[in-house]
Amino acid sequence: MKDWYPLDNAAKVFPAVKSGKNSAVYRISVIMKEPVDEEKLQQAADTVAGRFPMFMVSMKKGIFWNYLEKNSKGIQVAKDERYPCHEIIMEKNQGHLMKILYYHHRISVEFFHVLTDGKGAAEFLKSLLFYYLLYSGHSVEDDGMILLENDITEMHETDDSFLKYSNNAYYEKMTSPNSYRIKGTNFEIFGFEAVHGVMESEKLLSAAKKRGGTVTAYLTAALIYSIYQSNQAAREKKRPIVVAVPVNLRKVFPSQTLRNFFGVVNIGVMPKAITAFEDLVRQCDELLRYKTNASYLQNIICKNVAIESKGYIQGIPLFIKKWLITAGFKQMGEKKKTLSLTNLGKLEFPDSMKQHIVQAELLLYPTPASPINCGVITKDDSTIFTFTRSIAETDLIQTFFSFLANEEKLQIRVYSNDWGRQNDAMQKM
Repeated sequence: MKDWYPLDNAAKVFPAVKSGKNSAVYRISVIMKEPVDEEKLQQAADTVAGRFPMFMVSMKKGIFWNYLEKNSKGIQVAKDERYPCHEIIMEKNQGHLMKILYYHHRISVEFFHVLTDGKGAAEFLKSLLFYYLLYSGHSVEDDGMILLENDITEMHETDDSFLKYSNNAYYEKMTSPNSYRIKGTNFEIFGFEAVHGVMESEKLLSAAKKRGGTVTAYLTAALIYSIYQSNQAAREKKRPIVVAVPVNLRKVFPSQTLRNFFGVVNIGVMPKAITAFEDLVRQCDELLRYKTNASYLQNIICKNVAIESKGYIQGIPLFIKKWLITAGFKQMGEKKKTLSLTNLGKLEFPDSMKQHIVQAELLLYPTPASPINCGVITKDDSTIFTFTRSIAETDLIQTFFSFLANEEKLQIRVYSNDWGRQNDAMQKM
C-alpha cells in the first residue's frame, strides 16, 4: 500500500473547519439481534484493518496541504459511552481518524469526513460485520457483496475521483442568497442528541409516489414544510428555507473509490411559495432531478477542483489556507443552507447476514450554523430517519414526525439517546 495519500478534493475542507462544536464526524450503526461481544468485535476489527489501508492513516500537516500517512497502530474497539459524532482527537485515538464502538446490541463506526463519505464507511461496516458474525460462530456467506480480507486492495479504491472526472470545461459560477437559519438554546452540557424515527420502507415509498416524488424529495419537502409550520420567523423572513442534500457521485460518474466522492446540492424554497404539501414535493422532486443530472454535477466537480488547482492557491502556506477555507465554508456553505439531509439509501447485506441485524442508523453531525441535521438509511423494510441536534428546542422534530404520522398516515416509532432531555418536551412524544 501507499505510505501516504494527499487529501481528496472534498476532504481538504474538513481539517480547516472542524472543532469541538463542528466535529465533521458522522456515524453509521447497526442494531444486532444479540448483545455485542467485545472480543469478537476486536478480532473482526483486526482482520478488516488490512483490507482498508486508505482508512488506517493519521493526518499530518504539510507546508501547503494536510496529507494522510500510514498508521501501523491497530484500531482499538471501545464501549460507546459519550454522545455520538463528537470530535475525534488523533492523539487520544492511537492516531486514527475513525472509531469502532459498541453498546449493548449496537455496533457503530464513526469517521472523520476527511477519510471517506457514507459509501466508503458502509463498505467498511459491512466487512466488519461479516467477520464479527463469522467469529461469533454464525454461518455467513459473502455472496460477492463483502470486501474480504484476502481481496487485493485495488488502486481505483484509493482514487481521488474528483480529479479523474474534472476537466477544463466551462463551469457555471453559482450564487444564491443566504438561507433561513435555525437558532436555539445549546444544551447545558454540550453534546448531540439523536432522535430516530422508524418507518416501513414500502409505506414511505408509497406515500412519496402518491405525492409525486422520490423518497428523498418527499422527505426534503416534509422538512421544509415542517420548518415553515413550526417557526414563525421562517414564515416572516424573506430568506429561502434550504435543505442541503449530499449526492453520491458514483451513481453518475463510474468510480469504485472508497474515499470521498460526493457533491452537495441545495434544494430551497421561498416561504411565500409554500402552499400545498403536494406541490412542495413536486417542486423538490423537480429541483433534485435537475441538480443531480450529469451536467449539473460535472459543473460542481469542475468548480471545486478549479478553485483548488489555481496556482496562487497552491502556493499559499497551510495556515493561511485554513483561514481562507474557513471563511469560504461559512460564506458559501453554512450561510446558504438551513440544514442538511443525507439519504444513504439501502444498506445491503447477504441473506445469511440479514437475520442477525435488526436495523441501521445514520447520524450526521450538527454544526453551530446548522444545529439540527438529518440522516436517512434503510435496512430491508425499515427506513430510519434520524435528527441529530445540539439545541434544546424540539419544535421542528415534533412537527415533522407528527405531520408524517397524522397527515400522511405513516406509522413511526420514535426513540432517542436522551442526551439533554431530562426536562425536555420530547419525552411526551
